[in-house]
Amino acid sequence: RLLVARGVVADPALATPGAFTGTVAPLENIDMMPAPKGGAVVYDVKPGDRVAKGARLAKIVHAPGEPGGSTEVFAPQAGLILTRRSRRIIRAGEDLLKLVGDKRSDDARSGTLED
Repeated sequence: RLLVARGVVADPALATPGAFTGTVAPLENIDMMPAPKGGAVVYDVKPGDRVAKGARLAKIVHAPGEPGGSTEVFAPQAGLILTRRSRRIIRAGEDLLKLVGDKRSDDARSGTLED
């Protein structure tokens, strides 16, 4: 069914799929957003959301109740939220989410998205 839905294989028993309408982008457009600090994550976005450059994506609470006890993470460019971490606790440097940008990422990585 997947191959039929993608138009790779024809199967008259299944309905003819429509044209693909999703986002297509090169891997170089993926921004892997590392957490600047460790702590509890409060997301402002979910997968599939379209965001503008500079939009707040998440807040990481690392010292609850203290002045400066949270760090905000902003979109480096406009794009689409691809994935986000399901756990709400994160270590500094771990990938917080993936953003499919409208242009090439400033810190584009070569190879696969995950190690």
